[in-house]
Amino acid sequence: PPRAISQASLKQNPNFLSTMLMFPPVFNPMFQQAPCVPTVPSRGISLSLACDRDHLSEYQMVVRKQLEIFEARPEDVDSVTQGRKKQVVLGQVGLRCSHCAEFPLRARNRGSVYYPMTLEGIYQAAQNMAQTHLSQSCKHVPDQLKQDLKQLRERRGVACGGKRYWTSCAQALGLVQTDRGLRLRRGPAGLQSSGPAG
Repeated sequence: PPRAISQASLKQNPNFLSTMLMFPPVFNPMFQQAPCVPTVPSRGISLSLACDRDHLSEYQMVVRKQLEIFEARPEDVDSVTQGRKKQVVLGQVGLRCSHCAEFPLRARNRGSVYYPMTLEGIYQAAQNMAQTHLSQSCKHVPDQLKQDLKQLRERRGVACGGKRYWTSCAQALGLVQTDRGLRLRRGPAGLQSSGPAG
C-alpha cells in the first residue's frame, strides 16, 4: 500500500493536492489510504498546510493559520452548545480558534468553536468564524490581525480554492466523515495521536 504523505512530502511536491483534486472530494481513494500526517501539537492540529500557497488567496491562507481541529473531550461534551441539533460526542472533531483554545469555553467569545457534521462543512464553518469571531469578537486575536483579515476579505479573489480544496485538505489531515460527525483516522495509514488534542 502507498506510504503516508508527510508535511515534508507536501513541501517537496506542491502539486500533490492538484492531483488529489482530480478525484471526488469525499471518496478520494488516495486520501483514504495515504493521508498527509502533520505534526500534532498539544493544543490541536492546525488547518494550515504548506501547499495552501499554491491554491488559495492570501485571505484564505491567513484564515487557515488561525484555526485548528481538535477532538472533543468530556468538558466539551458536557458544555451547552447553542443552536446545535445534535449533541456533541466524545472524540468528535471540531474546529476552533487557536487564539483562545487554551481558555475555558465559558471564557471564550461566541463563535469560537464549530462542529461540522460533514467534510464539506469545514469550509463554511471557517468562513463564518473568520467573519465574526476572528475579525471582531475574539479578544485574543491581535488588533492588527483583525484589521488584516478585514482588508484581505475586501480584495477580489478571496474565495480562491473553495470547498473542494478545503475538503481534500481535511482528508489529507486524516479526517473521516461518520454518522456521528467528523473523526480522526486511526491506524498505520492514518493520523497518529497520543490522545484527544486539547
